[in-house]
Amino acid sequence: MLVPAPKAPKLLEREVTRQIRDFMTSHGWRAIRHQRTVVPGQFQSGEPGIPDYSFVYYLPRNKVLGACVLVWIEMKGTHDKRRCNCLQRQVQGKKGKCTNCTQADWRRREESRGAVFAPGNDYSVFETWYSQKFGWLHDGRLPGQLEMFL
Repeated sequence: MLVPAPKAPKLLEREVTRQIRDFMTSHGWRAIRHQRTVVPGQFQSGEPGIPDYSFVYYLPRNKVLGACVLVWIEMKGTHDKRRCNCLQRQVQGKKGKCTNCTQADWRRREESRGAVFAPGNDYSVFETWYSQKFGWLHDGRLPGQLEMFL
């Protein structure tokens, strides 16, 4: 008799964030936390829709150019199912887009400029993506890859 495989545990956003942040920092990336703060009538900081983190990897031998690699990551829990709720906001009399749409707009703008976004809701998916996209930083191919920037 076949026994069904156990379901993957549901991880909270903070748990996924810790896994990915720890991975990136252990691989030499600098983690930069972004947070939008709004105090109505007083001040705002951060851009609407900005992802939770950016990670910077400074490339060696490029002190003159200051070359680096930048990756944006919006962290979510493994089973996060957030969807657009702009219509619900309108019914409630709120102005502007919902958080989900604001984040999607920010991402589209930055991708059109060449930004790189990593998956941020499943560590195993992230780890596979990272290996394919940035394995060259750690497997001895870095000097050859740096020739692209010189």
